[in-house]
Parts: sequence; C-alpha cells; structure tokens
Amino acid sequence: KRLNEDEMRTRDGTVMGTPAYMSPEQAQGKLSIGVTSDIYSLGAILYEMLMQKPPCKGDSPTEIMESVVHDIPGEPARLDPSVPQDLSAICLKCLEKDPEDRYQSPAELARDLERFLEGRPVQARKASVWENAAKWARRRPMVASLLGLIVLLVLVGVVGGVLYNVQLERRNQTITRQKDEVRIALLREEKAHDRAEEVRLDLMKKIGRNQQLTKAEKLEAMENALRHIESLRAEAGNTPRVIAQRALVLKGLADLGFLYSTEERRGMYEEAIEECRRLVRMEKNPGHQKNLADVLHNLGQLHMRQGAYAAAGPLLNEALRLREKAKDEVTRIAQSHRALCKLSLNQQEITEALKHSLEAVKLLKAQATTLEAQDVLASLHFDLGQIYVLTDHAKEAEEELNLALNQWRKLQKKLDCREKMAMAHDQLGLLYTKQGNGEQAFLNLRAATAILRALSATFPRVKTYKQELATALVHLGNLHRASKQNDLALSTYLEAQLLRQKLAQSEPENPIYREELAAVLNNRGIAYRDDVTSKRRRSFTNRRDSIDRRWSIWTRSRDATRASSRAVI
Repeated sequence: KRLNEDEMRTRDGTVMGTPAYMSPEQAQGKLSIGVTSDIYSLGAILYEMLMQKPPCKGDSPTEIMESVVHDIPGEPARLDPSVPQDLSAICLKCLEKDPEDRYQSPAELARDLERFLEGRPVQARKASVWENAAKWARRRPMVASLLGLIVLLVLVGVVGGVLYNVQLERRNQTITRQKDEVRIALLREEKAHDRAEEVRLDLMKKIGRNQQLTKAEKLEAMENALRHIESLRAEAGNTPRVIAQRALVLKGLADLGFLYSTEERRGMYEEAIEECRRLVRMEKNPGHQKNLADVLHNLGQLHMRQGAYAAAGPLLNEALRLREKAKDEVTRIAQSHRALCKLSLNQQEITEALKHSLEAVKLLKAQATTLEAQDVLASLHFDLGQIYVLTDHAKEAEEELNLALNQWRKLQKKLDCREKMAMAHDQLGLLYTKQGNGEQAFLNLRAATAILRALSATFPRVKTYKQELATALVHLGNLHRASKQNDLALSTYLEAQLLRQKLAQSEPENPIYREELAAVLNNRGIAYRDDVTSKRRRSFTNRRDSIDRRWSIWTRSRDATRASSRAVI
C-alpha cells in the first residue's frame, strides 16, 4: 500500500516504527512492549480500512505520537452508520490505551472476528437480549420461524377467546338493558305526551336563568330537551311551536358542543337553519328571521375558524341583511359587522375590514349601555387596533388596543374577559416588537401567555385557547430571536410547535392548523440557522484573536532576539 502522507513514514533518529500505527506504550518509549502492541497496530490498520483515515493524526510525528498516547479515536459506528456495531467494538478494543484492556493474543482477536462473521455475539461488546435473539434467528431461520409461528398462534387463540367472551358478555348486557328499557317505556308511555312539554319548559328555564351551570350541565340539559321535543314531534306533528323549539335546541347544542366534532356541529347548525327557513315560510314573524340570522351567523363563524372563508362569507352577509331587515338589536347588527370585519382581515381585504369595523363602532358608540354592548364595543376597538397594526399606523393602533384592554379590565368584574385581554396583550406585544420597544413587548406577550396558559389548564377541551396560546408563544419567540436570545427563542418555538402539532392531529382536515404548524416549524428552523451562524461567527472571531496574539508574541520575541544578537556583535 502506498502512503502519500509524511506522517505515515518511518523517521530516522526517532522511535522506531510508523507513528500512526504505534501503540501508546511504544510511542512513550517503554521497554515492556509485547504482543498487545501488535494488537494495537492491527486495530489501527482495521480502523483505517473502515474509516479511510488513521485513528490518530497530526502535523508532525511528535504530534501523532502525542495523539496516540492521549486522544481517543472516534467510534467508527457513530461516525459512519454503515459500520456494524460489533466490528466497531472489536476495532476499539484493539485500540485501548491500556494493554490489559486489549485482546491478549492474535488468536483471541481472530476468534472474535470469526464470531462477528458468523453472526454470533462478540466479546468486545455486550449485546442486549434482543440483539442476541436476532442473531440466533439469523443463524437458525427455520427454527426461529417455526417458534414465532407457534407463539403467534397461541397469542391469537388467547386474544380471540378473550375478545369472544367480552363480546358475548356485552351482548348479554345489551339485551338485558334493552329489555329493561322496553319495560320502562311501556310503563311510561301513557304519560309521555304530558310530561314532554313540561320537562322541556323546565329545562329551558334552567338553562336561561341559572348562570352557575357548567357547560357540561347545560349540554346535558339541551340533549334531554331535544329528546323530549322529538317525542312531542312524533305525537303532535310539525307545528310551528315544535319546529321553533327544535331549531333553538339544535343551535344551543352546536353552540355548547365542545364535546362534538366540527362535522357534527356543522350538521346541527345546518339542520337548525332548515327548521328556521321552514318557519319563515310558514309564518311572517320577525322573530323567526332573527333566529335564522343567529344560526347563520354562528355557522359562518364556525366555517371561518376552519379556514373555509368562501363558505363563511355568504352566511355572514345573509345574517347581516336579515338582522337589518328585522330591525334587530343594535348589538347583534354590530356583531355581524364585526364578523365580516374579521373575515375581511383573514382574506387580506383591509379596506373592507375597516369599513365594517367603523360602521359597527358608529352603531354602538351612542347605545353601549348594556354589558354585552360594552363588550362588543371593546372588541371593535380591538379589531381597529389590529387593522392599524397591519397598516403600520402605530399610534392609532396603540390607542385602540389600550382602549379595548382597559374596557375589558372594567368588565372583568362582571364578565369573563380573560381571553380577550390576552389577545389585546398579544397584539400590543406585536406592535411594540415592530416599534423596537422590546421591554413593553416582552411584558405584554408574557401577560398574554400567562392568561392563556391558565385558560388552557382550566378548560383543556377548548382548542381555541391552545391555538391562541401557540400564536402568542410564536410572537414571544420572534421577540427573543430579534433580541439575539436564540436559546429562549428555540424553547418558546418548541412549546408552540407541540401545541400546534396536537391541534393538527386532532383535526387533520383543518387547513389553518396545518398552516400554523408549518409557520412555527419555519420560524424554529430560522432560529436554528441564526444560532449556528452566531456560534460560527464567535468561533471565527476567537480563532482570529488567538492568531493575532500568537503573531504579536512571536514578533516581540523575534525583535528581542535580533536586538540581543546586535548587542553581542
């Protein structure tokens, strides 16, 4: 084999041997050199065959021998995954610094190499039970296949028997339960009609007046009411009163349906819309138009949250027209304008969004007497703040956002405005980040994330809180990245990524979740790139400073030597 590197050649006047293949004890000049030194040399040759480079390198024979004595070669299997773990272990055992830790004879090395070639466990590395089993299976494939088939058949038999018994037990329980239900139904059949209306009214009053009920309790009450209404419908037919109550309950179920999937909620809204349209055709009553507008409005918002803007637009516009035609409350008309404002923002139609927002503020400003109206007015100021942020009107944006935040703080004593306050803090943080006011941006973004973390912990089933928390974390990560705090940015992006991954997995059909996940992954990648670039730049600067210092020392030494020589002369 021809070696071109100077470090591979045997030098005169030095320790005999090729430096790259010397054992540590030979490089140290020890006299007690035995067969284990040859074992080390064989390991060095094997290492170079595997990695295409010697285990120890240097710019001179002295540096090579220093490396042989002190440096530990890199593990071949880690540097090159194509190298088998066992062969890598054999090579490293040959290259142990202590002769006692190497193979004690070439025969021992040869036996371990034979074990590797035959697929048996080697002495250089303690293999796991699973690895030994896999090697045994490769050596005896027929026996292993037969044994695996037997185990599989036994497992299938046991699992099949258990499943059969479980299904049989469930079937017996179902039959027993159905018999009991039929017996109870027959006993109560005579009183069903009278009790249905009475129970329905009691449940509706309970939902409307008792504000201490949880969402789960309200949902249960709604489901019970719907069952009783269906019973009444089967007996009394599709009268306007029955249709109206059924539509109202379907809407309530969809509104409170945090336990339902998006498709189920959409189906409930669409069924309620059909019932309301039937009522509008049957009776010319403004109340029916208002109910239809409410259901259209809520379904449009559901489509908007799913990113189906094309489907949301016609529903929200029809809801606004119906509310204006029926002369609905100013608060509800303003809510329709606000929903269309949010839709226009999502579609990047800033002018249209500003028009709807200003129209809603104009409607509410003189009549914001109720808590609901004040809440909607604060939300409209928030929307205006968002629009001004997007159009780079910083002063107006800050004014509108602070106005909304202060209004929600006042309402917090009577209404739960925590989510809205968090969104206002988030937008203020985004605004201050754009202005370069890092301190105020950090305070507002930290406040937003704290509020949303508390809401997510209290209401773990509400996905909106997790989505908004992830957005606030991304904004906070952007602030950290802009402040050159890459470690904090990476950890913040990671938390947001985990939240968005769970949301995307829960609703794979929702494009918004997928787009938001892609955005945070992109931000995290940029932060990684910036982190690596910064570290490389610092490393380069440190190396350059070190070279400058060495050059300065050498120059002073040279000048001193020259001065000394002149003095001697």
